[in-house]
Amino acid sequence: MIKRNSLVKVHLYASGFFAPFLLIMAITGTFYLLDIKGSEERVFVKELLLENKPDEVIVKNVLAKVEPGYDFAYLKSAGTRVFTRPTTRAYYSFEKENDIYKLYKIKPNILRTLIEVHKGHGPKAMRIFEILLGIALLTILITGVWIGIMTARDKKVTLITMGAGAASFLIILLFL
Repeated sequence: MIKRNSLVKVHLYASGFFAPFLLIMAITGTFYLLDIKGSEERVFVKELLLENKPDEVIVKNVLAKVEPGYDFAYLKSAGTRVFTRPTTRAYYSFEKENDIYKLYKIKPNILRTLIEVHKGHGPKAMRIFEILLGIALLTILITGVWIGIMTARDKKVTLITMGAGAASFLIILLFL
């Protein structure tokens, strides 16, 4: 059996280290749900006559002329639009209007950047970190509950509040 002291240390270290990131995730998630999504500066770059929808080869060739050295991880399509990822920094969007693609450089502000990180649209290293953040959050929750249950004076209140939370969640599920 794991000692209570060890659980407390794991809980404290994980919550202390990840608290700033969890706070940012809570803030950006709340803003997003309140329809406060930040802003983007859209700069028209040029018009393109393309016979096909832009693929990775076409995008790399076009962007090599527009901004040499610009790199992207992958492309995302949405309707008549193709854009580069990650969208946590300046990115490019190819938008079809009639038979012409218009190329825009899009620069997100800090809130939009953080929301894009929250949604997992950042660079690969950030997405890996977010997976670790999710594992850490589970660890923090499990150790916190475990500590509460292991402590005689906190066991009852831990179980009652956990039960109330579970019941609230189930009630909300009924109205989906």
